[in-house]
Amino acid sequence: MNYNKEFSEIAKTRDVGMGKQFCTVFGRFMLFSYRNPVSVVFLVILAAWNGALESAIFWQIGKYRFPVDATPEEDQTAVMNYMGLAFLASSDIFQIMAFAQIMQMPQIYPVFIREVTNNMYSATSFYFAA
Repeated sequence: MNYNKEFSEIAKTRDVGMGKQFCTVFGRFMLFSYRNPVSVVFLVILAAWNGALESAIFWQIGKYRFPVDATPEEDQTAVMNYMGLAFLASSDIFQIMAFAQIMQMPQIYPVFIREVTNNMYSATSFYFAA
């Protein structure tokens, strides 16, 4: 038997489903976050900052009601303000996670290149899990 095979030679025939790849990489990222409390603290600070900014913009949104006798302009103002808040809140959730991923990339990049080269998982599953 030849035990001098490189890892990339072994991985040529490896075929693992996207779900297994995602779970493995996601678990690794959760472990990395647990071991790196600075990144978790940064995410909490970033979320608090975004919450303060959204509160500064939409601090009077509670005054908009939908009464039966409201004019179409009042209804449109209320609907547009609630839609703006919903859009901003949902897009900020994505942006906070994207910023966290960007912060971790310099530390994870060498591992990512090595493991994608060895067919341990695809780049797609990596970015979905991250």
